[in-house]
Amino acid sequence: MDALALLHRAQEVGLRVEPMGDKLLVRGPKRAEAYQHGKRWPTWQCAGCDALISGSQPLNLPDGNRVHFEPIDCLIRFGKRWRGAACEALIASGLEPPGLDGDQL
Repeated sequence: MDALALLHRAQEVGLRVEPMGDKLLVRGPKRAEAYQHGKRWPTWQCAGCDALISGSQPLNLPDGNRVHFEPIDCLIRFGKRWRGAACEALIASGLEPPGLDGDQL
């Protein structure tokens, strides 16, 4: 697939393509796409550990999901799950997901 076809395909599946110097930067899904297609947990359930949130301080995420504010493990677990699902969707669309370096969780 040539670069122009790849650019069009990225835009078709809802990825953001931004110029960065002499290169193009492909970012994650546009917010509306991510919110529309991402998994939703009930407001009473932590999206990280699946336990009840009642009695705990929640962290409200931009997509409408909630995780326990402490311990931070719930947010990390949710992020890994979200990233895995996003990578699977990119692969299913014929795109290669971005690589992860050692500094990312």
